[in-house]
Amino acid sequence: PRSAMTGTPMENRLTELWSLFDFINPGYLGSSGEFSRKFVNVIEKKGDPEDIGRVQKLIRPFLLRRIKSDPAIELDLPEKQEQKEYVPLTVEQASLYESVLQDLFEKLENAEGIARRGLVLSTLSRLKQVCGHPALLLKEDRPDNISGRSKKVERLLEMVAELRQQGDRCLIFTQFVRMGQLLQVVLMKELGEQSYYLHGGTPKKARDEMVDRFQ
Repeated sequence: PRSAMTGTPMENRLTELWSLFDFINPGYLGSSGEFSRKFVNVIEKKGDPEDIGRVQKLIRPFLLRRIKSDPAIELDLPEKQEQKEYVPLTVEQASLYESVLQDLFEKLENAEGIARRGLVLSTLSRLKQVCGHPALLLKEDRPDNISGRSKKVERLLEMVAELRQQGDRCLIFTQFVRMGQLLQVVLMKELGEQSYYLHGGTPKKARDEMVDRFQ
């Protein structure tokens, strides 16, 4: 018997669901083409509850889902506290943001169906890059004045400095690998803070060492 474990919600793309089942139970959901014709194309275009229900009924016997609220897990974690920080865009960021949106509107005029959805999703990712730092969108290898070009980075440095004055440590999460690399550089350059950067490509040995040093 085979099993598969995923931390990514399978609702993201139905083709990912097919790939998992093709590994654990080949042929159960048919070929990739058959599954796309029966479910992917229909559900991703219309989102009909009946079609979604048919897929759920097929996969339910094979799923074991654990959630944080499950009493059996007993993580005993404190309640999460959120504090939102609102920062403006720099002039450069605002200009890039506007150009990305304009590019989207122009391309949407000639796009249909799933292509339109793909354009919107890719544009959201590009807009996130702009809000993080212009160098992400512009693909700059060695950007100058890192903090001065991003209000988000500027505020982050202030928060880290305040936190370090209190003797505390922190974890900083980012969606983009390149953003993590930029943060490493700017933290050392402006605050003299050496940071550990753990990402998907970090070898296990280095990952374990980072965790031990942090703790």
